[in-house]
Amino acid sequence: MRASDLTPGQLAALKAQVGRQLAYLNRLCERMNRRGFAPLDSAFQASLNARNAMQDLHVAIHYVGIKHGVGGRCGPRLRAQSMDCGGNAAGVE
Repeated sequence: MRASDLTPGQLAALKAQVGRQLAYLNRLCERMNRRGFAPLDSAFQASLNARNAMQDLHVAIHYVGIKHGVGGRCGPRLRAQSMDCGGNAAGVE
């Protein structure tokens, strides 16, 4: 199965769920920053990494749902990562 196999309704539901998680992680990172976590603190770095990964997922889901225009069915980022255009992500068979 590929993300492009999802129906528009399924993509919308997934994007909404990921969006809520992304909003939480954004708030968490901001709170940690305001509390003065050291930039190299392992927990702060883990929260930033999680936020960045969730942002990447949110963007990928967004572009899968675009059927024409800039993103198309297979936007340049997805083509490069082979996530949705007939290849395997990160070389996974």
